[in-house]
Amino acid sequence: MKCEARDQFLQKARELFLKFGIKSITMDDLAKEIRISKKTIYKYVKDKNEVVHDAFQKHIDDINLTIDALHEQYGNNAIDEIFAISNYIIQSIGNFHPSIFFDLEKYYPQTLALYEKNIQQHVQGSIQLNLENGLKQGLFREDLNVPLTARIYLNNVDALLQGKLSDLNQFQFSAMYLDLVRYHIRGIASEKGVQYLKEKVKQL
Repeated sequence: MKCEARDQFLQKARELFLKFGIKSITMDDLAKEIRISKKTIYKYVKDKNEVVHDAFQKHIDDINLTIDALHEQYGNNAIDEIFAISNYIIQSIGNFHPSIFFDLEKYYPQTLALYEKNIQQHVQGSIQLNLENGLKQGLFREDLNVPLTARIYLNNVDALLQGKLSDLNQFQFSAMYLDLVRYHIRGIASEKGVQYLKEKVKQL
């Protein structure tokens, strides 16, 4: 299995993990889906733990690249950027199998630690940059505490993604996420930002 073939294998593994959960997918399932023998797989990965780790590393890298690209595209308006990133998260992460984070926590804690480290560094940094840009653009309040606000918003988003808000399971994920985004923006927006948000919501 060459490097390109290995990447394709990890991509397929990632898709299966996210759709069906990690524990329910065996190495036999992966071999069947990629149409190679399990013996061949073990020539390039030591065990399922390595498959999970490398597949989620690629997933994290893709998330970071997409968020950076959306910042470049929408960075001239901080509110537009928040909605663009939120739509991406809803489309790409909102359909996670509900057991994903449970499986990571119980069986693959090192991979979960990798995910959480990325959240604390790259994602929080992106949120802080958005807040700073919103201040410069006059869309957010001048008295905004950027580090604290970034941490609060990040904690709320992470809790929603990891299913910690279990008492809200009767609501659709996309509706909950968009309400969280509006709540966030309403709390930090200047008068100019509130007016822009009102017009933005009308277009959704």
